[in-house]
Amino acid sequence: MAPRLLLEGSPLTAAEPNPGQRVRAWLAEGLGVFLFVFLLISTAATAAYMGGNNTLLSLAAAHGAAFAIAVAAAQNVSAGHLNPALTLAEWVMGKIESVDAFGAIVAQCVGAVLAAFFAEALLPRETLEATKLSIVVAAPVLKTTQVFAIELILGVFLAYAFVSSRRAKSPLVTPVVVGLTVFVGFLAAAPLTGACMNPARALGPALVTGVTDGLWIAMLAPALGAMFGGFAAHSLQTPER
Repeated sequence: MAPRLLLEGSPLTAAEPNPGQRVRAWLAEGLGVFLFVFLLISTAATAAYMGGNNTLLSLAAAHGAAFAIAVAAAQNVSAGHLNPALTLAEWVMGKIESVDAFGAIVAQCVGAVLAAFFAEALLPRETLEATKLSIVVAAPVLKTTQVFAIELILGVFLAYAFVSSRRAKSPLVTPVVVGLTVFVGFLAAAPLTGACMNPARALGPALVTGVTDGLWIAMLAPALGAMFGGFAAHSLQTPER
């Protein structure tokens, strides 16, 4: 089977997309990540501004809802990955072409960096100092191998949910499923590992703040986990008729 395009499933799908279609798909990926990262940073900053009454549940809900909304908005133009780990997973499985995967990952990372930059410029300095621009930080009680393993498992979880939900007839299924997955993953591991699950989400705040400790884990572990999770979901699916 020939690799699918990043646009597959959208109204713009074509046998051979023109450059404009590809650029629109990449822009949709970048804008979606921008919205997701900006919203999660601003949510934490707003909670700090209101006195720090930001519970784990409320932050998890904000992460999950923001990602679900961003995916729902993007998936009519692109694949709605909004996550380099998911893009890599589908590329390794031969589901999208190399040029689409490369362009999407670049757009996703640029969107995350721009979101962190704008958040730093627009949000109150005091709240940003309290939340450190929502950088991914692991608890010191965990060893590096433990943090890596937990983030890898979360990557498996997210990709398995994403790939498994792609065959649903309703376009709302995937955003809801991945949003809930991010929500549950954040609840399960945020205080321990940061519950990144998204290399672009880790990269943006890290580059803007200059705090890159442990960034390699947040970049690599979800990507490897997503590849395993994607393959697992693909292997368990029955062939389409």
